[in-house]
Amino acid sequence: MAKHKINISDKIKSEGLKLTTQRIIILETVYKLGNHPATEEIIKYVNIDHPAISQETIYKTLETIAENKTTNKVEISGGIFQNDAISKMPHHLQEENTS
Repeated sequence: MAKHKINISDKIKSEGLKLTTQRIIILETVYKLGNHPATEEIIKYVNIDHPAISQETIYKTLETIAENKTTNKVEISGGIFQNDAISKMPHHLQEENTS
């Protein structure tokens, strides 16, 4: 199966979000990691190359992009969340209600 290249900047702008370096880096990370990365995994990966991006910024950015449907945020159990860049959710995961 061929992977389609996603233009991260276009994806962010198409959802009506302000384009920031942090949003680009964090959304790129979600796409790179694929397979429903947990928030902690995203933090770890981002901090390898961008240690100046705080944990709080990553949490807030993931929340913002999930609220704007740029990603899906899914609680898998007891407060552990995964972040999915794929538009269709697996049937066994329950989408978090962000309303």
